[in-house]
Amino acid sequence: NPANFIVRIGTLFRDLVEQAGGYSEEDFRLIGGGPMTGKALFTDEVPVIKGTSAVLALKNIARNRTERKCVRCAKCIDTCPVFIHPTRLATLAKRNDFSALEHEEHIMLCIECGSCSYVCPSNIPLLEWIRRGKQGVVTKETI
Repeated sequence: NPANFIVRIGTLFRDLVEQAGGYSEEDFRLIGGGPMTGKALFTDEVPVIKGTSAVLALKNIARNRTERKCVRCAKCIDTCPVFIHPTRLATLAKRNDFSALEHEEHIMLCIECGSCSYVCPSNIPLLEWIRRGKQGVVTKETI
């Protein structure tokens, strides 16, 4: 049963799910945060922190998530609210080209909304690669 709670920092996600009536399905994905920018979790033994906005237990819909080559459809670019080129960022992140990511493509402008990954017909995990690229730019290390 979906619900809103005001809880103390440190409350486990497990306790929130239990308070809302527990899991209704055996096969589900637990997401910390919203459906677009949230991160998949492997356990519900995660505490609420200051920035926690949501805990989602979504039915795990089996979907062919086999990544294919980019078909250059430009859907990711059309959907991007900051008008960056997500496939270019992902390609550079795969190559560990952090200088180009930072100075030529301006990866830090990405707001990580997840729209690019959602619309990609090739199932490329663009947001994951962008996050890895940002991490590489910040730490200047190979990912």
